[in-house]
Formats: sequence, C-alpha cells, structure tokens
Amino acid sequence: MHALPFRKDIEGLRAVAILLVVCAHAGVPWLEGGFVGVDVFFVLSGYLITGLLLREFDARGRIDLAAFYARRIQRLLPGLLLAVACTALAAIVLLAPFEQVPQAQAAAAATTWTSNFWFALQKLDYFGPAADTNLFLHTWSLGVEEQFYLLWPAWMLFLLGAWSWQGLERKHRRLAGGMVGTVLVCLLLSVFLTYAKPQFGFYMVFSRGWQFALGALVFLQFDGKSPGRIRQLAGWAGLAGILTAALLLDAHTAYPGGWAVLPSLGTVLVLAAGRSDAPASQAGALLSARPMQAIGRVSYAWYLWHWPVLLLGASLIPAASGWQRAVFVAVSLGLAAASYALVESPLRRSRWLRARPTLVLLLGVMAMGACLAASLSWARHARQWEHSPTQERYLKVRKRFPLIYAGGCDEWYNTATVKACLFGSPRAP
Repeated sequence: MHALPFRKDIEGLRAVAILLVVCAHAGVPWLEGGFVGVDVFFVLSGYLITGLLLREFDARGRIDLAAFYARRIQRLLPGLLLAVACTALAAIVLLAPFEQVPQAQAAAAATTWTSNFWFALQKLDYFGPAADTNLFLHTWSLGVEEQFYLLWPAWMLFLLGAWSWQGLERKHRRLAGGMVGTVLVCLLLSVFLTYAKPQFGFYMVFSRGWQFALGALVFLQFDGKSPGRIRQLAGWAGLAGILTAALLLDAHTAYPGGWAVLPSLGTVLVLAAGRSDAPASQAGALLSARPMQAIGRVSYAWYLWHWPVLLLGASLIPAASGWQRAVFVAVSLGLAAASYALVESPLRRSRWLRARPTLVLLLGVMAMGACLAASLSWARHARQWEHSPTQERYLKVRKRFPLIYAGGCDEWYNTATVKACLFGSPRAP
C-alpha cells in the first residue's frame, strides 16, 4: 500500500466540513449554508484518492483494483451498516407504520450506496420540507463518494494511457489535461442540471465530478510546490471562501450550480497551502489544533449519526429548543466516537483483513446483501402493518386532506407558499 504522508491540515479540514454540516442540520440560523461541508469532502476525496492511486501506479506500473476496492469497503462499510441498522431499529420503535415504509426503502438504497439515485428519482428536494422526514437523506453523498471510487481508477488509467488497448505512452501531462477537461465538462453539466433537473444536478455523481477533479489537479499541479508567502495567503483565503459560502448560502440558493465553486476553490487553496514536509501555514496550524484533529478523526462516523439522531429526537420533541437540539448533537457525537473506537478503527486498521482483499470484498457484498434483504423485509412488514385493521382509521385520517391539497393550491401543511387556487372552467365569466 502506497499511503500518502499524513497531513494534519487535511484532518482539520474534515473537522471544518463536518462542523458546518452538523450546524446547518441542527438549525444554527447563521449557518444555513453549512451544507457546503459536503463539497469540501468531495474535493478532499479527489485529492487523496488521486494521490493514492497515482503513487501506486508510479511505483508498480499498475493499480491493484481489488485491493483498492477492498480498502474502501474495509474503511467505510462497517460504520455505514451499523448506523443504518441502529437507525432502522429506532425507527421501528418510534415511528408509525405509514412513516416507516419510505424509511425502509431509503435504508435499502443506503446499504447499497445508491441512495443518491433513489432520492433523485423520487424527486426529493434536499432543501424542501419533505427532506426533513427522511432518516437516510444524508447518505446521498456517501453514494456519490462510492460511485466516484468505483469509476475513478478506470478514468485515471484511461487518461494516463495505461490500458493495453490504448497503445499510448503513459504521461502525467495527459492525466492533468484530462482532469482540466473533467472540471469544465462536469461543471457545465452541473450548472445546466441545477436549473433544468435540480434533483439530478444535486444528487448525481457526474454533476459533482468536477469537484473530485479539482482535488486531483491540486495533487498533480500544486502538491508540495507552493512558496511560503503564497501558502500563508492561500490558507487563509481558502478558509475564508469556505466560511463565506456557509454564511451566504441558504435553502433558497440554486445549488450546486455555480455557487459550489466558492467552497470548492476554498478547499483547493487550503490543500495547495499545506505540505507534509514543511512547517504548517498559519491557517494550517489552526487546522492542526488538537480539538480539530479529534473532530476530524471521527468526521465520517459523526456524519453517519448526526442526521438520524436529530430527526428521531425531533419525533420525540417536535418543537425542540436550541439547547435540546444541542443535546441531540452531543448524543450523535458520542455515538460517533463509540462507533469509531469500537467498529470503524479496529476494522480499518486490521492487517489480517488488509492482507485478504478478496475475502473483504466477499464479506462486504454479503453484508450489503443481508442488510438489503432486511430493509426490504422491513418495508414489506411496515406496509402490511399500515393496512392492518388497527391502523386503518389512522390511515384514513392521514389521507383526509382538505381539497386545496389535491388541487395544488397548497404545497404542504408546514410551508407558507402562496399559490393561486383555480376551480371550474377557465372560460367561465
């Protein structure tokens, strides 16, 4: 394994990203745009995975795809399946059967890393009121990440000219040029889809591909090459760009579109400002502080746990106050620390598993299949329970909405959008 040198500023940047996401989801009013933390994660993934694969390719002349995919499964799948399983058990206890059916369907997509497709096809607006009822909405970004991991090695090998059928000389310059093209094409696609098909623009890996390619370009062009003074300015400018996006953007912003460029370029600047073989820049020193390192270490686990804890907490306390939401956040952080220490870290660092990539792949597929089957079984039993005689009256009450809802005059009971209400013939006097 050709690991990259550990950079504390990257761990701290993970902390910035997860703090922004959690604050936005917890309803911190001046950080509504904290969802840009996900964009930071995408750029970081592009940087790290490209660097990891390129180092292996330069050292060995090839990429061991089985070992690469096994490492991703070993690193990410156990924590995901644990969080999904615990969330599902809590939902069975706390939610009504008619609420459980969509949760079970989303859980099935989450366990197979396809929830971004599921939410896009369901036309679920990430910023709309219905999004606040789905316990697995946050897993859309994990789907994007995993699809990136699946496609990226093959794309890199193609751009390098490494496939035997290409018959080309293997060049880093061609790889860098291909990444520039990826940025341009995917960014244009993202802007187009944001307005033409908003859900596809938000959830799909191809409309986010330019962010991964940006991270790749940092590794190819700037890694370890920035002069000291420029590094100082770039580090602060990058953090300022990320925080500015979090402060300026909100649920009414057409996103990602062109707005996603701001946090993405901010992440690029922070990455370009850091070097593993030199003293940290001032911004890098801030990111390297112990609290930031501790949060960054559990950022993946915290991302998995914070959203379902917030929503399930809201089901118990519908009008939760600020301090009550803070308690939910603290509980989710505690669960994240426990799952990291007991599940994620031991399995991730297991040399025995790392030496057996084929076994890891097999176990991973089997675990995903078992969780998929359990989720589908949950959906079936919840649907049967929903239509049982004991639940019929609740189902009738739930569907007995005033005429304005069926007529499209009102979006939903928890929005204040005003729409025209038209009845009868349009030619009537």
